[in-house]
Amino acid sequence: MTVEIDSEGSASNWAPAWKAVRAGEVVGFSVDRPEDVDAIVAAVSAAGHRVLQPPHDAFFGARYAVVEDPDGLAVGIMDPFETSEGRVPEVPS
Repeated sequence: MTVEIDSEGSASNWAPAWKAVRAGEVVGFSVDRPEDVDAIVAAVSAAGHRVLQPPHDAFFGARYAVVEDPDGLAVGIMDPFETSEGRVPEVPS
């Protein structure tokens, strides 16, 4: 597992929905597969926590989402950076 902490300036580049609702840092976790991102976000949402950035194929080549933990911390979840799976990354607007 990889843990990453991003600043507001960095996070606002790749998570526009996060920028609209948050200020502060994002703690990021890496998971093994794109399906893991979706499953974790679904479990977090079912537990009653906010999804700040729904799962999507990000411009940097990973399946990515941001959720809010019980203390209000933004938590990013992404799979490894791969484009070989045929995913077409979204380009930020």
